Amino acid sequence: MSGVAPSASSVARTAALCLRESAALLLALLATPAAAQEVAGFAELRGAAYAAVHGTPVALIERIRPDFSAEFAEGIVLSVTPELLLAQGRSLPDEIAARLGVERARANEVLRIDGVSDYLSVERLYLDVYGERLDLRLGRQAINWGSAFVVNPTDPFPEVLLT
Repeated sequence: MSGVAPSASSVARTAALCLRESAALLLALLATPAAAQEVAGFAELRGAAYAAVHGTPVALIERIRPDFSAEFAEGIVLSVTPELLLAQGRSLPDEIAARLGVERARANEVLRIDGVSDYLSVERLYLDVYGERLDLRLGRQAINWGSAFVVNPTDPFPEVLLT
Protein backbone atom coordinates (compact mmCIF):
# COMPACT_ATOMS: atom_id res chain seq x y z
CA MET A 1 0.00 0.00 0.00
CA SER A 2 1.31 3.42 -0.82
CA GLY A 3 1.89 6.00 1.89
CA VAL A 4 0.53 8.84 -0.28
CA ALA A 5 -2.72 10.25 1.04
CA PRO A 6 -5.33 11.31 -1.53
CA SER A 7 -5.93 15.01 -1.93
CA ALA A 8 -8.99 16.65 -0.43
CA SER A 9 -10.24 17.51 -3.92
CA SER A 10 -10.01 13.82 -4.94
CA VAL A 11 -12.09 12.78 -1.93
CA ALA A 12 -14.61 15.55 -2.61
CA ARG A 13 -14.91 14.56 -6.30
CA THR A 14 -15.51 10.91 -5.37
CA ALA A 15 -18.11 11.80 -2.72
CA ALA A 16 -19.88 14.09 -5.21
CA LEU A 17 -19.89 11.28 -7.78
CA CYS A 18 -21.42 8.87 -5.22
CA LEU A 19 -24.16 11.36 -4.36
CA ARG A 20 -24.84 12.26 -8.00
CA GLU A 21 -25.27 8.63 -9.08
CA SER A 22 -27.47 7.81 -6.09
CA ALA A 23 -29.63 10.89 -6.70
CA ALA A 24 -29.95 10.00 -10.40
CA LEU A 25 -31.18 6.50 -9.51
CA LEU A 26 -33.67 7.91 -7.00
CA LEU A 27 -35.01 10.51 -9.46
CA ALA A 28 -35.31 7.96 -12.26
CA LEU A 29 -37.42 5.71 -10.06
CA LEU A 30 -39.58 8.48 -8.63
CA ALA A 31 -40.15 10.19 -11.99
CA THR A 32 -41.81 7.14 -13.53
CA PRO A 33 -45.40 7.50 -14.73
CA ALA A 34 -46.54 4.94 -12.18
CA ALA A 35 -49.98 4.98 -10.62
CA ALA A 36 -48.73 4.35 -7.07
CA GLN A 37 -45.23 4.61 -5.62
CA GLU A 38 -43.79 3.54 -2.28
CA VAL A 39 -40.43 4.33 -0.71
CA ALA A 40 -39.07 2.64 2.42
CA GLY A 41 -35.69 1.40 3.63
CA PHE A 42 -33.05 2.32 6.17
CA ALA A 43 -29.78 4.15 6.75
CA GLU A 44 -27.10 2.83 9.08
CA LEU A 45 -23.97 4.39 10.54
CA ARG A 46 -21.70 1.96 12.34
CA GLY A 47 -18.41 2.66 14.07
CA ALA A 48 -15.81 0.46 15.71
CA ALA A 49 -12.71 1.20 17.76
CA TYR A 50 -9.87 -1.25 18.29
CA ALA A 51 -7.49 -1.20 21.25
CA ALA A 52 -3.79 -2.07 21.13
CA VAL A 53 -3.45 -2.17 17.34
CA HIS A 54 -0.92 -0.70 14.95
CA GLY A 55 -2.18 1.72 12.34
CA THR A 56 -5.71 3.06 12.23
CA PRO A 57 -7.64 2.13 15.40
CA VAL A 58 -11.14 3.05 14.15
CA ALA A 59 -13.50 2.06 11.36
CA LEU A 60 -16.65 3.80 10.15
CA ILE A 61 -19.27 2.25 7.86
CA GLU A 62 -22.17 4.11 6.22
CA ARG A 63 -24.93 2.09 4.63
CA ILE A 64 -28.08 3.29 2.86
CA ARG A 65 -30.61 0.78 1.57
CA PRO A 66 -33.84 2.27 0.20
CA ASP A 67 -36.70 0.16 -1.17
CA PHE A 68 -38.65 1.56 -4.12
CA SER A 69 -41.90 0.12 -5.49
CA ALA A 70 -44.01 1.50 -8.32
CA GLU A 71 -47.27 0.21 -9.74
CA PHE A 72 -47.24 0.80 -13.52
CA ALA A 73 -50.63 -0.66 -14.27
CA GLU A 74 -53.21 -2.65 -12.38
CA GLY A 75 -51.46 -5.81 -11.28
CA ILE A 76 -47.93 -4.81 -12.45
CA VAL A 77 -45.46 -3.65 -9.78
CA LEU A 78 -41.72 -2.96 -10.20
CA SER A 79 -39.58 -3.12 -7.03
CA VAL A 80 -35.90 -2.23 -6.62
CA THR A 81 -33.59 -2.19 -3.59
CA PRO A 82 -30.20 -0.59 -4.23
CA GLU A 83 -27.53 -0.48 -1.53
CA LEU A 84 -24.92 2.24 -1.05
CA LEU A 85 -22.08 1.16 1.23
CA LEU A 86 -19.03 3.26 2.15
CA ALA A 87 -16.31 2.44 4.67
CA GLN A 88 -13.39 4.41 6.08
CA GLY A 89 -10.65 3.60 8.55
CA ARG A 90 -9.39 0.16 9.51
CA SER A 91 -9.95 -2.57 6.90
CA LEU A 92 -9.22 -6.24 7.58
CA PRO A 93 -9.07 -7.20 3.85
CA ASP A 94 -6.52 -4.42 3.25
CA GLU A 95 -4.43 -5.57 6.22
CA ILE A 96 -4.43 -9.17 4.96
CA ALA A 97 -3.46 -8.01 1.47
CA ALA A 98 -0.60 -5.93 2.91
CA ARG A 99 0.66 -8.90 4.97
CA LEU A 100 0.59 -11.08 1.85
CA GLY A 101 2.43 -8.41 -0.13
CA VAL A 102 -0.45 -7.78 -2.55
CA GLU A 103 -0.62 -4.19 -3.80
CA ARG A 104 -4.16 -2.77 -3.61
CA ALA A 105 -4.02 0.64 -5.26
CA ARG A 106 -7.38 2.37 -5.64
CA ALA A 107 -8.59 5.54 -7.28
CA ASN A 108 -9.70 6.79 -3.85
CA GLU A 109 -7.81 5.36 -0.89
CA VAL A 110 -9.88 7.14 1.79
CA LEU A 111 -13.22 5.65 0.67
CA ARG A 112 -11.51 2.49 -0.73
CA ILE A 113 -13.28 2.63 -4.08
CA ASP A 114 -12.32 2.43 -7.75
CA GLY A 115 -15.71 2.63 -9.39
CA VAL A 116 -19.45 2.46 -8.92
CA SER A 117 -19.48 -1.30 -8.25
CA ASP A 118 -17.30 -0.77 -5.15
CA TYR A 119 -20.03 1.13 -3.31
CA LEU A 120 -23.34 0.69 -5.14
CA SER A 121 -25.15 -2.59 -5.77
CA VAL A 122 -28.66 -3.68 -6.65
CA GLU A 123 -29.77 -6.14 -3.99
CA ARG A 124 -33.26 -6.73 -5.38
CA LEU A 125 -34.88 -5.86 -8.71
CA TYR A 126 -38.05 -7.66 -9.70
CA LEU A 127 -41.34 -7.28 -11.48
CA ASP A 128 -44.56 -8.60 -9.93
CA VAL A 129 -47.47 -9.45 -12.22
CA TYR A 130 -50.74 -10.25 -10.45
CA GLY A 131 -53.43 -12.02 -12.44
CA GLU A 132 -56.76 -13.59 -11.65
CA ARG A 133 -55.37 -17.13 -11.50
CA LEU A 134 -51.60 -16.58 -11.31
CA ASP A 135 -49.09 -14.33 -9.54
CA LEU A 136 -45.68 -14.08 -11.17
CA ARG A 137 -42.44 -12.55 -9.87
CA LEU A 138 -39.47 -12.17 -12.22
CA GLY A 139 -36.03 -10.82 -11.33
CA ARG A 140 -33.45 -10.78 -8.57
CA GLN A 141 -35.00 -11.32 -5.14
CA ALA A 142 -34.18 -12.51 -1.64
CA ILE A 143 -35.59 -15.88 -0.69
CA ASN A 144 -35.68 -16.84 2.98
CA TRP A 145 -36.21 -20.51 3.71
CA GLY A 146 -38.10 -20.14 6.94
CA SER A 147 -37.41 -18.05 9.97
CA ALA A 148 -35.44 -18.56 13.12
CA PHE A 149 -34.99 -16.31 16.08
CA VAL A 150 -31.25 -16.66 16.68
CA VAL A 151 -29.79 -19.19 14.24
CA ASN A 152 -31.31 -20.15 10.91
CA PRO A 153 -29.83 -23.46 9.69
CA THR A 154 -31.07 -22.83 6.15
CA ASP A 155 -29.11 -19.54 5.88
CA PRO A 156 -25.43 -20.37 6.53
CA PHE A 157 -24.27 -16.86 5.53
CA PRO A 158 -26.60 -14.40 7.27
CA GLU A 159 -26.15 -10.72 6.53
CA VAL A 160 -25.48 -9.96 10.20
CA LEU A 161 -22.30 -12.05 10.22
CA LEU A 162 -21.02 -10.79 6.85
CA THR A 163 -21.17 -7.06 7.51
